[in-house]
Amino acid sequence: MPVHVEIATINTLARTEPHRHAESRLPPISTTAPSTRTPSRSRSSPAPDADVSGANRLPLYGYRQLSLEGTVMNILSRTSMVLAVCAGLVAASLVVASPASAATEYSFRSQSSATSEHPFGSLCIDVSYANTANGTAIKQWPCDGGPAQKWTMVYEGRWDGVVYYQLVSSLWSPDGPKCLDLPWGNPAAGQTLQLWDCLGVARQLWSVTQVPGANGYALRNLQTGQCVDVPWGDPIAGNAVWQWTCNNTAAQQWVLRAW
Repeated sequence: MPVHVEIATINTLARTEPHRHAESRLPPISTTAPSTRTPSRSRSSPAPDADVSGANRLPLYGYRQLSLEGTVMNILSRTSMVLAVCAGLVAASLVVASPASAATEYSFRSQSSATSEHPFGSLCIDVSYANTANGTAIKQWPCDGGPAQKWTMVYEGRWDGVVYYQLVSSLWSPDGPKCLDLPWGNPAAGQTLQLWDCLGVARQLWSVTQVPGANGYALRNLQTGQCVDVPWGDPIAGNAVWQWTCNNTAAQQWVLRAW
């Protein structure tokens, strides 16, 4: 069964050219690939299975812990919800399921939009105007729990020991599932993101790893090694979301929220 996710950003302070910092590679969280599946695409140097016992769980106030394919993620707790997802749950689905399938849904909240009123951010990764056409821009927009802000994380495999997922939009499309996509795999920093047919290629695969010393997670693209970023950390609704050199700033920190 796939897991739906909604994305938001974490940035409380104004930044002066924050993206000029040198890239700091994030240490991968200990992961284990599911025993029921061998990823179909080749990879450079697959890492051996690693321990995913309770020793690597990250206790954070106000969160529940959820382990997806061995990657530990902290999910905002809700009193009306019980999260009981095992590491092998997502592996049970080897095919990208229809967004209409019953599954827990999540959004990505940006820490760049965090305030005292909304400590986990108020802006989410959003498909512009809920348009499912290929090439539709991805932007940040006030979190509303709508399908344009919900995503399913579909396990695709491990590269260099790091788990990667396709992020499948919850929006229904007559053309089939749509994914978060980096246009043509363009390596340029500042390339905006888009919605596109799910192809399972490197430009559509993303790792989800905790930013050291922070509550948020970085979303790193497999093809370019760059991270999903809010331009200049500006918490402005409607701003496009792009890729930028990974730098651990709040503009690249995302909190997963279950709906």
